[in-house]
Amino acid sequence: MNRNTPESLIDGAEWLTLDERRVEPLSPDLLSEELYLVDRIREGHQYKGQKNYHNWYWCASTGRHVWCESMLERAAMMQLDFAAGVVAVASQPMKLTMRGEVHFPDFLVLHNDGTQSLVDVKPEARVEHARRQFELTAQACARVGWGYRVLTELPPQHQVTLEFISHFRHPVYAPPADAYTELDTAFEDGWTFHDLVAAMPAPAEADARAMALHVLWSRKCTFDLGDRLSPQTVLHAAVVAGLEAVDALR
Repeated sequence: MNRNTPESLIDGAEWLTLDERRVEPLSPDLLSEELYLVDRIREGHQYKGQKNYHNWYWCASTGRHVWCESMLERAAMMQLDFAAGVVAVASQPMKLTMRGEVHFPDFLVLHNDGTQSLVDVKPEARVEHARRQFELTAQACARVGWGYRVLTELPPQHQVTLEFISHFRHPVYAPPADAYTELDTAFEDGWTFHDLVAAMPAPAEADARAMALHVLWSRKCTFDLGDRLSPQTVLHAAVVAGLEAVDALR
């Protein structure tokens, strides 16, 4: 294949690694290319009066910053960081050519079960306008073996709650390692957040609450994001992470 002529491909993926531009056809061979580590192939333009705000999100799962082209992308990245078992993530990872149409997916994620997923982010009001693009991308992902999701806004209370506990995602708030072992033994489905705080090994209640909020962020136990978090919030056993877990946030 002539890698200097990406336009010669009808269906393919183009990406950048250390300033080397590569193009390959859409096939399962792409799963071995580690595209979740590539450089951004597309830079968003900033201009006076633009509505989308470029920003960086610090991903607790990887310990790295992820570039986001809008606040909605940042919110989506936070969802992935919280629920999807992220090991690595690339922003604006590639240019897809599909039946003559070109698309730049927003994220490529490597999950902790070894699977890879492409993620697009779109306001709910604009999803229908991009329906064909999403359908083509889903077909391309099926050919390669990637998972695929289109993420939109979370319901308001879900977003507020997730934003709040995300403030405690940094490892500095984590309880000691042996506390997790004790929690695994002691935790019972139906505990309240108050019970979780009481189980944290901290001399001050404020520190215990911070630890408990980190435990919630780490999904060692789960709760309904649609309810306002309070001492009476009911907790449940942890669930398997992945794109399905992201779906369940809604």
